[in-house]
Amino acid sequence: MNKIKLALFIFLGVFLVFIGLILFPSYKTDLINTEEATAQSDIRALHSIIESFKNNTGRYPTNEEGFQILVEENVKYEIKGYKQGGYLGKVPLDPWENKYHYYLFLNNEGESKIDISSYGPDRKTGQ
Repeated sequence: MNKIKLALFIFLGVFLVFIGLILFPSYKTDLINTEEATAQSDIRALHSIIESFKNNTGRYPTNEEGFQILVEENVKYEIKGYKQGGYLGKVPLDPWENKYHYYLFLNNEGESKIDISSYGPDRKTGQ
């Protein structure tokens, strides 16, 4: 009887490990997809906040100011039209606990454009 119990125990252990190996990649993929969706949502929200700052002040934050200017306690000088209380309570991090990246540039038509990005889980530029 003990040999039967031992064989059953080994079989169940192997079976559970096999099931775990099958399910884990799916879980990991779902987690990565959730983190990417969170980052995309955060980036859309940051774009909206930056546009609100521009509508109120007449300009985008400079590259030097970045997201820091959106937190009232970081503002060291008066900015005409700046929203009382600031735009953010604190500068957010991406789902991988890294800073989002802000870049202000001029396009070919001379218009100001912004780029907000995350380096993702591998902390590298590009995809």
